[in-house]
Amino acid sequence: MENNTKQNITLSLMAGKKKFFDEIPALEKEHNIMILLAYVRGSHLYGTATETSDVDVTFVYIQKTDEILKGNYIPQLSIGGEDVVGYEIERYLELLNNNNPNIIESLDITP
Repeated sequence: MENNTKQNITLSLMAGKKKFFDEIPALEKEHNIMILLAYVRGSHLYGTATETSDVDVTFVYIQKTDEILKGNYIPQLSIGGEDVVGYEIERYLELLNNNNPNIIESLDITP
C-alpha cells in the first residue's frame, strides 16, 4: 500500500473517531444513557481498511434506572445506520454469554 493511501486511511479513521467522540455528550443526553466503552470495529480494527472504508463504532452504555422502570428499556441503539451500534450493558453481557463473535472481539481491544 502506498504511503499516501495509508496516510489517507489513518486520517479517515481519526476523523471518524473524533466525530463519534465529539457526539458522545449529545448521544448520552438524547438517549438518557452513559457510555462506558466505545471502540472501532470492522476493517479499521483489522487493518484491512481502504480509502473508501467507513468507520464503524460499537459502544456499551448504561441506561438510567428511571427510564428502565418507566418501561423504556432500550437494549440496542443504531445511530446512522449500522455504522454506529450501541448495546445496553445487560444486552452486551447476554451477547457475550452467547459467544457472539462481534462482542467477543471487544474483549481484545487495546487503546
